Amino acid sequence: EVRNNQLYILGYLPSFFKNKNTTIKAIRITNNTNTEFNGEEIQFPKNNTFSLGKPVEEKLYTEIHIPLEPNTRNTIYFKVRYNIEVDIPIQFTMNAKLSRTSHYTRTSYTKNKIQLNQYLTKNIDNSIIIEPYNFKKYLKLEYSTLKKIKKTKKPKYKETILLRIIYFILINTIYKNKKAWLFMDRQNTAKDNGEHLFKYSIKQKDGIQKYFIIDKNSPDYKKINKKGKVINFASFKHKLKFLLADKIISSHPGDDVVNPFWGEQIYQINGLLHIQYIFLQHGIINEDLSSWLKKCDMNLTIFVCSAQKEYDSIFQYPYHYTKEVVQILGLPRYDALENQTTKQILIIPSWRHIFDNITPDEFKTTPYFKNFNKLINDEELIKYAKDKGYNLIFKPHPKTIDFINLFTKNPEVKIDANFSMEYTDLFNQSNLLITDNSSVFYDFSYLKKPILYYHFKGDTPKFTNKESEFDFENDGFGEVIKDYKDLIRTIKEYIDNDCEIKEKYLERINKFYTYHDKNNCKRNYNAVMKLYE
Repeated sequence: EVRNNQLYILGYLPSFFKNKNTTIKAIRITNNTNTEFNGEEIQFPKNNTFSLGKPVEEKLYTEIHIPLEPNTRNTIYFKVRYNIEVDIPIQFTMNAKLSRTSHYTRTSYTKNKIQLNQYLTKNIDNSIIIEPYNFKKYLKLEYSTLKKIKKTKKPKYKETILLRIIYFILINTIYKNKKAWLFMDRQNTAKDNGEHLFKYSIKQKDGIQKYFIIDKNSPDYKKINKKGKVINFASFKHKLKFLLADKIISSHPGDDVVNPFWGEQIYQINGLLHIQYIFLQHGIINEDLSSWLKKCDMNLTIFVCSAQKEYDSIFQYPYHYTKEVVQILGLPRYDALENQTTKQILIIPSWRHIFDNITPDEFKTTPYFKNFNKLINDEELIKYAKDKGYNLIFKPHPKTIDFINLFTKNPEVKIDANFSMEYTDLFNQSNLLITDNSSVFYDFSYLKKPILYYHFKGDTPKFTNKESEFDFENDGFGEVIKDYKDLIRTIKEYIDNDCEIKEKYLERINKFYTYHDKNNCKRNYNAVMKLYE
């Protein structure tokens, strides 16, 4: 990207760059004048700096800011000296805004505001060429790009050409100064932070076009269509709006979820993409997810957090975002949480990645299946709860769909076998949550209701194989129970006490969340609007 008259690059270098004898330099050519910037940390004129070689895993994370000479052509390339000096080849990944196939891009950023008429940027061989915007040059570049795409005859090349032509006309006429936001959760489901913020945002009179993206075959499509404008995922209209929009606001940030372009087509369209990614989050982060959410892969414009501890962890690990990007705003869906208890005990286990490729017979032998199947068929517990007027509800993880019929069905326990029960309704109506380590406990704790963590023998209280930031014993919002008999006994005790949360855990909840109000949607909306200032 070009930001405030600087070339801005994020990426990785091969691990051999760690060798202490390796030197890297960027060369900027302007008006036939070469300027070399050498070393690991270089002092530019006017105190502009860039650095190379921050260690991340087995590669070197690279974040480069190179000042540009205004109103002239800037050519930038890189050289490395190991034993001999050679050019560093530049390879743009799928999520980059520039590629050799799309040929060029035109954009500039002033703070966070996108301006599409300041620079033309091209990638030729191993050089990045940046020059002032000129409409005739822009038209010529687009024409040559269309010819190149037609010549390749790659899949969907005709659609790509049509999209580029329509985009070219609209972005230079009626869409020149229009703002448009796209909202999403998943491709075939809603009910998450994207939907909640969408419903809030469409009530605001700001003149911004707003669309919710979801597969037309989803049961949520018609429901959301009654509230606002909905577009079918990966349709021609979605692809065009994705090119024209300036914000994608989603609970899932990855291109594999939100981007309608894929395969070769994404390379052919990349130069036109100028959308900013607003990551609302699916839940609260309690472990190092930098390998997935790092800046050079996602380049998020806003990264929403809900708690100070979560916020601090983003800067503890190599995400590489600034404090301007990471903001404590709260999850929009929390605004819909409201205590409406109906004497209901909710059982929600998480998922284990080790189950992704196992057979049903193998699944039945796991401690996970044995313990939760035993719990939802415990006659002692079921009778005790029924006598006290409580219902038991089992809400399995959606990934359990291939194994759901393995669980023994007890007529006294309601099982969401069709995965149709709304999470928000279950949280609102339930008095007590029993989970292992599912992140749903954050939503439930926001309502200040009791939680039990069942960490049975043979299991682990971690979400993945990575170190968790959340210590269930010291940070948890309820008892951590490892013995099955202790679990049943503790559930009975809570039933006898009308499922009242203990003061110890209430204090932890109050201390954990930065905000405990109904203004999460408002804060998120205002944060996005502030990007235009």
